[in-house]
Amino acid sequence: MLDEQGWLDDVPTVPWDDGGVILTPRFMMYELTAMLCLHAVHPSLQFISHLPLSTTGEQLVNQFLRCIPDKTWLFRYGRVPLNLVMGEWAWQVSS
Repeated sequence: MLDEQGWLDDVPTVPWDDGGVILTPRFMMYELTAMLCLHAVHPSLQFISHLPLSTTGEQLVNQFLRCIPDKTWLFRYGRVPLNLVMGEWAWQVSS
């Protein structure tokens, strides 16, 4: 719907290899230490979503993650920060 309505028509594409390099903290899932990594992230796009507490939420995460290596959906514009808010159940399932 965003494409059909033209909301993303003026969004530039940032190459995955280079581009606007921003220093961002990146936290390891199973470690408490933070690593600073250089990532070419999109300067104006960021996706934030809350996951449903069901198998539908798990399927949605899988769909989001599948878009990254395929460079589809929002990731066709470059490296877009993906922020997912999930309940404690998701951490229990993953560990």
